[in-house]
Amino acid sequence: MDLRAYYRKLRSIEAELREDSVVIISRETTDGGRAGVKSDVPRALGARLMVDEKADLATPEEAAEFRAEVEGKWKGGHGATGWVVNEALPAGRGSVTSTPLPDGRGSVTNALLPDGRGSVGEIDGATANEMDEKS
Repeated sequence: MDLRAYYRKLRSIEAELREDSVVIISRETTDGGRAGVKSDVPRALGARLMVDEKADLATPEEAAEFRAEVEGKWKGGHGATGWVVNEALPAGRGSVTSTPLPDGRGSVTNALLPDGRGSVGEIDGATANEMDEKS
């Protein structure tokens, strides 16, 4: 392998790419690479994958469609606030909840199980607040 030619081609392809990140489409390779997988990667990585003949640059239409699809999936997986709410578990089992502290910071506590077993906020029968008061 001629390293000078390899890096010349790498720099040439990277210079042609205008965006900081590009969408590439993978090729099938002998080492197990699957064809047709789209990825949004940094320009340098995209150029390297193209020089190594492991991926091709997506057309602008394919890139726009892929990015819109990814954005739709991301927005669909998050609520209007962008936070996932943890609700109580079935069969009365405990659940992690978040309660605001007086100074506005969040505090995560683990609710007690119905039979009284274990809690993140409980140490030897005393709650974390009681432990703080003893210190």
